[in-house]
Amino acid sequence: MNNSLILLLVVSILIFGSTNAQQYSENNSQNSEKSSVTIEEYLTSAKKITQEFKGSPFINETFVAGALLNNNEVLISNIFLRYNAFQDEFQVKKSMNAAETNLEAIRKTQDVYIKIANDIYTYKIPDATQGIGGYYQILLEGNTFDLFKKNSKKFIEGADSVNKMTGNHAARIVDESFYYLVNSDGKFMEIPSSKRKRIDAIGGSKTNELKKFIKNNKLNINKEEDLIKIISHIND
Repeated sequence: MNNSLILLLVVSILIFGSTNAQQYSENNSQNSEKSSVTIEEYLTSAKKITQEFKGSPFINETFVAGALLNNNEVLISNIFLRYNAFQDEFQVKKSMNAAETNLEAIRKTQDVYIKIANDIYTYKIPDATQGIGGYYQILLEGNTFDLFKKNSKKFIEGADSVNKMTGNHAARIVDESFYYLVNSDGKFMEIPSSKRKRIDAIGGSKTNELKKFIKNNKLNINKEEDLIKIISHIND
């Protein structure tokens, strides 16, 4: 091998090595930025419950494993969450054994999805024109419609007894849930609670076809698991 060929080979190796080193450095820098995200960036003080009532404000009293997501990427993991549906916020603990005094909550933002156990929640800024806002559980994402569920707690005022026989009625909270179809423009349509109205609202001009699909597959549109199957069908 002559001297000029050797020189050319050495120069090529040096250039290639320098380029790879630069790319490696850039990749490490990007990974470092992602790993530097901390839970503190997403926290705020949890709201305090001042009312007295019967019932639980939480969907589940127990904290369970959760994570914060963005565009299918895990931002924060190894945290423990519970959903306070009465005040529409997710309380958080950094470890399962942490005390439940001075709790913090996840700051509300549309940029972050919340995973709690196997459920995914998204936050929507309140919109008075549509009558929506807060956290929604994502039951299904489709080409035409997404199916969202709003888990909430309704506060019912207590009442004094009208006679000695009945006794006083304490204030209480009860579970409520509402379902929404969300189109590609982000427009919400609340799904009615009655079976007939629900079929008409979802089926639209193809209500008869939808009825046949429901009948042939022995589905109950008022059951959540069957509602998901029905919306999956109209998305096909």
